Amino acid sequence: MRYSAGQRLYQCSEHDGRHHEVERHGGPQRAEILDSERVPVIDSLRGLAALAVALFHFSVGNTEFYAPPILKSIGGFGFYGVDVFFVISGFILPWSLWRAGYQLNAGTFRRFLWKRVVRIEPSYLITILLVVLLAWLSTLVPGYRGQPFRLDLAQIGWHLGYLTPLVHQQWLNPVFWTLAVECQFYVLIAVVYPLIASPRRGVRLGAVAVLLAASFWRPADAALTSQLAQFVIGIAVFQFTARVSSAKETMLVLLSAAGMVYTGLGAGSMVVCLGTAGVIVFAPMWVGAGLARPALSFFGTISYSLYLIHVPIGGRIINLAQRLPRSNFTSLVAILVAGLVSVGAAYALYRLVERPAQRYAGSLRFGGRD
Repeated sequence: MRYSAGQRLYQCSEHDGRHHEVERHGGPQRAEILDSERVPVIDSLRGLAALAVALFHFSVGNTEFYAPPILKSIGGFGFYGVDVFFVISGFILPWSLWRAGYQLNAGTFRRFLWKRVVRIEPSYLITILLVVLLAWLSTLVPGYRGQPFRLDLAQIGWHLGYLTPLVHQQWLNPVFWTLAVECQFYVLIAVVYPLIASPRRGVRLGAVAVLLAASFWRPADAALTSQLAQFVIGIAVFQFTARVSSAKETMLVLLSAAGMVYTGLGAGSMVVCLGTAGVIVFAPMWVGAGLARPALSFFGTISYSLYLIHVPIGGRIINLAQRLPRSNFTSLVAILVAGLVSVGAAYALYRLVERPAQRYAGSLRFGGRD
């Protein structure tokens, strides 16, 4: 590995107990990310992604709901928010392992996965209960035209293990498939982290090559391999930000992963994934100044709750709006109300469920520096 003149940092590695030199590609701005507990603009990116996905479901998710063509066109791009989430996870999870001094063994593996379960499951389980409750209440509304309510305990049970696609069942909430992908990635990153964070370039590139080769297998959207290239883009950002890899190596991985995203998901997803990576890398310089705003940080804070709850809450407001006279004004008001109510419900879910779970998860330790 080559080092820039005057840009070396001696850092103690808890993986082998010795001091080694790591390159400081990118100067003081990059050091700002490295030394901070929270990476700048990640919350803002999450908030924007959650809002984009919500707009997608409100404007085009219900084919019977009238929305102005321009709004449908804009809302149609909201699905790319999912790509943003996957890239962020590809970056932030190995980043957290790196900061904790994670070393793979049976104990740390279990503790890491338990920490993730504690972090995401409570809100997920409450949302499942909410979806079932609202499905029942909807049948009591005068003029209801949907299917009669039927409690399918087997369907709920499959949700608990994110196994719904394996038994050809429908998700109770259309966003749940992405949580299944994320949970698969938790297991994968806990296993392959020592390889992608290896000081040996050949090991890192070999691991990335295997991951990208696996992304050729796309059996279903909810299969991790179908979305793996987006996560690899986030991994490349982690490697660069943590000074594990050089700029040249990072570009090689980014371009390779971007090519796989393009072949599997198209140019739109590729551009969004690379744009997300760029925002994270260059955030401390000039992009971050515009994104690290209190409003965006707020939406980032409640982004997981908003992501979970906007369809069962806001989607029903959109359904009710179908009974109103069709006009641009009424559709805009309906989407605005759906958004505001969803944000309010998401904030309540965050305060009552997600934040306590987040705090408890934060108290759990799984690595040497935790």
